[in-house]
Amino acid sequence: MPTIDKPRIALLGVPIEIGASQAGTLMGPSALRTAGIARLLEQLEFSVEDHGDIPRPAIVADGPTPQNAKYYDEVKSWIRVLSEHAFTLARSGALPIFMGGDHSLSMGSVNGVARYWQQAERAGAAKAPAGVPTNPEETERLRQLEFVRRSAAGAALDSTNGLETR
Repeated sequence: MPTIDKPRIALLGVPIEIGASQAGTLMGPSALRTAGIARLLEQLEFSVEDHGDIPRPAIVADGPTPQNAKYYDEVKSWIRVLSEHAFTLARSGALPIFMGGDHSLSMGSVNGVARYWQQAERAGAAKAPAGVPTNPEETERLRQLEFVRRSAAGAALDSTNGLETR
């Protein structure tokens, strides 16, 4: 009987909170790991690679800051570093999951994955990573992933508030 490779997921922690209105979002990656996100994904028959957390990047100020922009150079530095990581993970064939952190991480993660897909299309090699739904029957796995995300986030929140995890 032939062996079928499990779809690969690459977890990457992005402990950034400078774009949040309250402190604490940088603990998101640790909370998701503590809640067992990798174990839950493995139970859904994914192969999980945890790439750890991105360390805080060196801040590069290379131009004037736009008016009303808070932490502009720091956010820009995070975006650059995260974009490179996102590109590398997308190129690996794994489905990247970026664990934050605040919403500013989406600028770097989306940019890096989009650059990969743009280059892959130009080269004629664009194909969905294993595990990404490409037909209606495969969308169940995507729904399961959303359930895992919400379950892990809820368990992390419960444990933070002193409640038992579900």
